[in-house]
Amino acid sequence: MSSSCLVTAVYFSLLLFSAIKIALVSAQSSCSAAQSIQAQISIPPGSIEMSEGFEDIFFLCEKPLSSADLMPGLWFSYLPSETTVARIATDTLTDEEGSFYASEMAIFGDSCDSLTCIDDTYCDGAILFQAEAGIKYFILLYRQRGSTEDPLTLSLDKIVAPPNDNWENAVPLTHQDLPYKGDFTTFGALSDFNQDACGLEAAYGVWFTYTTTLPEETVLLKTTQSTLADVIGIQARSGEGMVCVAMGNPLSTEWTAVANTQYFILITDHVPEYGAAFELSLQSRTFLGPPTSPNPAPAPSDQSSAPVIPPSLTIGTPSPTIVVSDPGTTSPVTAPETPPSASGAYPPEDLFKTCLGLVILLLFVL
Repeated sequence: MSSSCLVTAVYFSLLLFSAIKIALVSAQSSCSAAQSIQAQISIPPGSIEMSEGFEDIFFLCEKPLSSADLMPGLWFSYLPSETTVARIATDTLTDEEGSFYASEMAIFGDSCDSLTCIDDTYCDGAILFQAEAGIKYFILLYRQRGSTEDPLTLSLDKIVAPPNDNWENAVPLTHQDLPYKGDFTTFGALSDFNQDACGLEAAYGVWFTYTTTLPEETVLLKTTQSTLADVIGIQARSGEGMVCVAMGNPLSTEWTAVANTQYFILITDHVPEYGAAFELSLQSRTFLGPPTSPNPAPAPSDQSSAPVIPPSLTIGTPSPTIVVSDPGTTSPVTAPETPPSASGAYPPEDLFKTCLGLVILLLFVL
């Protein structure tokens, strides 16, 4: 009696477990009853039905679709409480022989009756997208090939935005910082489409400001981003809004800055993806000469090594003493006095009187 009761209890337990499992899979297979995802979910083998013969499978992101028009799969939902860059990824395990069986994924917005594709990925991979606060997103996992028995994981990561993701937290730079170099990233940056006054070719950006004290200065900006598109914009305030001052690519973006004006620099990328690190360099092309004075003071001379040059001397006057510092002695070296010249020792008047006296003496003797 007890034995048959035990068998009956085990049978009903297995039946109940099977019913719960079927109900869970059935709920996940419906968009309207999608399972919420917050971190990572493990999906057991055999949960995803194979998808074959669906013509719209290659046009998921080209037109709105109803969930009833899509291939069978598992549905999940994500409702962010704040705007962030989300990374949703799948990872399928390999079998014993090392064969790789991939799951595929598509992310939609709007409602189950009119789904708008955000992005999709074939084979195991990740999708990064900007998830807006309060908007519900739907994730569909499906398979076109491979074994239906492979286990897989579905994970959700919220990417932390860079510190200078908005212009309120822009990195401040001034003329005194030039030439400047710094390392930054756009990974996890939110879209700046609404703050872009230049109409750049990308939207996920980070911010800097620049000011100068010079009346006018030409500034050159470069980054190491791997694109030639116009992804850099220079803006300035005008009234209640912003105006575009200049725009350019990472190889060279140049503008003329004037004093008492704050310039907002927006550096963007096409997607907030991995490998978005870059180096920023900023330099001035305006030549700054040395300071000048209206009446420059004469340069000081070394009195201990240079001789004192006397003024011009009148012919016939004795030369003054010239003092020169002798490195080997502690007393000055005195130059010898210049002897008087012949014309200076016998003036012409005295010579005439002498000659006249000699003539008178000679006449007196004769």
